[in-house]
Amino acid sequence: MNDPTMVEHAAALPAKFAANFGDRFELLGFRPMTPHPGDAFLFVVIGRRCDETFAMWTHNAVAGGFANGHYDLDLRRALELMITPTYSMRPAVSS
Repeated sequence: MNDPTMVEHAAALPAKFAANFGDRFELLGFRPMTPHPGDAFLFVVIGRRCDETFAMWTHNAVAGGFANGHYDLDLRRALELMITPTYSMRPAVSS
């Protein structure tokens, strides 16, 4: 069987988010962490808490977890973290 695609991982993410945070956070959005096909299981996720603060996590669909959370953010900071590239487009430096 083939590995799940990014689309399949993305389709499953809202239910996983609800199972983990549904009583505390509302899912606002997510994006792939990198454009690399080998990273199709990694996402950056943003959510809003009922007190109107925001949080951002990394989601690993293979490991099934949300990690590296940033909490108690205002909307501006949450969006900055959401759109900041999480990878480098520069070629690797060889010595």
